[in-house]
Amino acid sequence: MNPKVLTDLRDHLHRQRRATFQAVAGAEADFEAIADEREAEIEERAQERRDAELYAVLDVRGKHEIDEIDRALRRMADGRYGECASCGGSIALARLHAVPETSLCIRCARRAGHQ
Repeated sequence: MNPKVLTDLRDHLHRQRRATFQAVAGAEADFEAIADEREAEIEERAQERRDAELYAVLDVRGKHEIDEIDRALRRMADGRYGECASCGGSIALARLHAVPETSLCIRCARRAGHQ
């Protein structure tokens, strides 16, 4: 996948993750501090702790959305992003732009009852 496209999709997922926390948890001020990327290990631990605290107050829908985004980010890091988890084929770029957290191509998503 084109590195620029991958970077754009990663940025979109991070923005979507932040928006979900803000919308579901109502914690804009807290999340702005969490959203800043940190270099130091101590700050990373503090961020993880704050994430865990915010995650605890999310509803089921919000938790599911955050989990899907986190899985997509892991697939990016592992080099598996854009590969269908069901059939192993490529996920269309248009689908990734529309639903960047997806792990299924449109055919497998339809078969599974997802879109």
